[in-house]
Amino acid sequence: MEISNYRPITLLNTDYKLLIKVLTHQLLDSIEIMIHNDQTGFIPKRSIYNNIRLAKTILKYTELTKENRAIVTLDQEKVYDKIRHNYLWTTLEKFQVPSNFIKTVKTLYINAHTHVVINGKLSSPFKITRGV
Repeated sequence: MEISNYRPITLLNTDYKLLIKVLTHQLLDSIEIMIHNDQTGFIPKRSIYNNIRLAKTILKYTELTKENRAIVTLDQEKVYDKIRHNYLWTTLEKFQVPSNFIKTVKTLYINAHTHVVINGKLSSPFKITRGV
């Protein structure tokens, strides 16, 4: 019933999807070095079960030592919808992703526009400045 739960359907052509797949595979070799081991979501060969085991171990340790502790977890709700493109470019540069790769990704987003269909009516095009 909440509008924040609505997910848009995006139709992309095959060329675009193929290019995205190629770019993704280029990053896979470096991803394990670039992203900390504690980040398990969406990283190949990593499992959220490692995080669950770590949390259980911490809880058991605090029970045994009778120490007061806290566990803080962060969930970036719908984070892929909220990433500003300028932030994305800066982050890719900070991770020392090759400039040609960044330029290719920018090409996909720089002039991206979309329409929204509401009650069967197509909106005017508007620029996409967030989301991946």
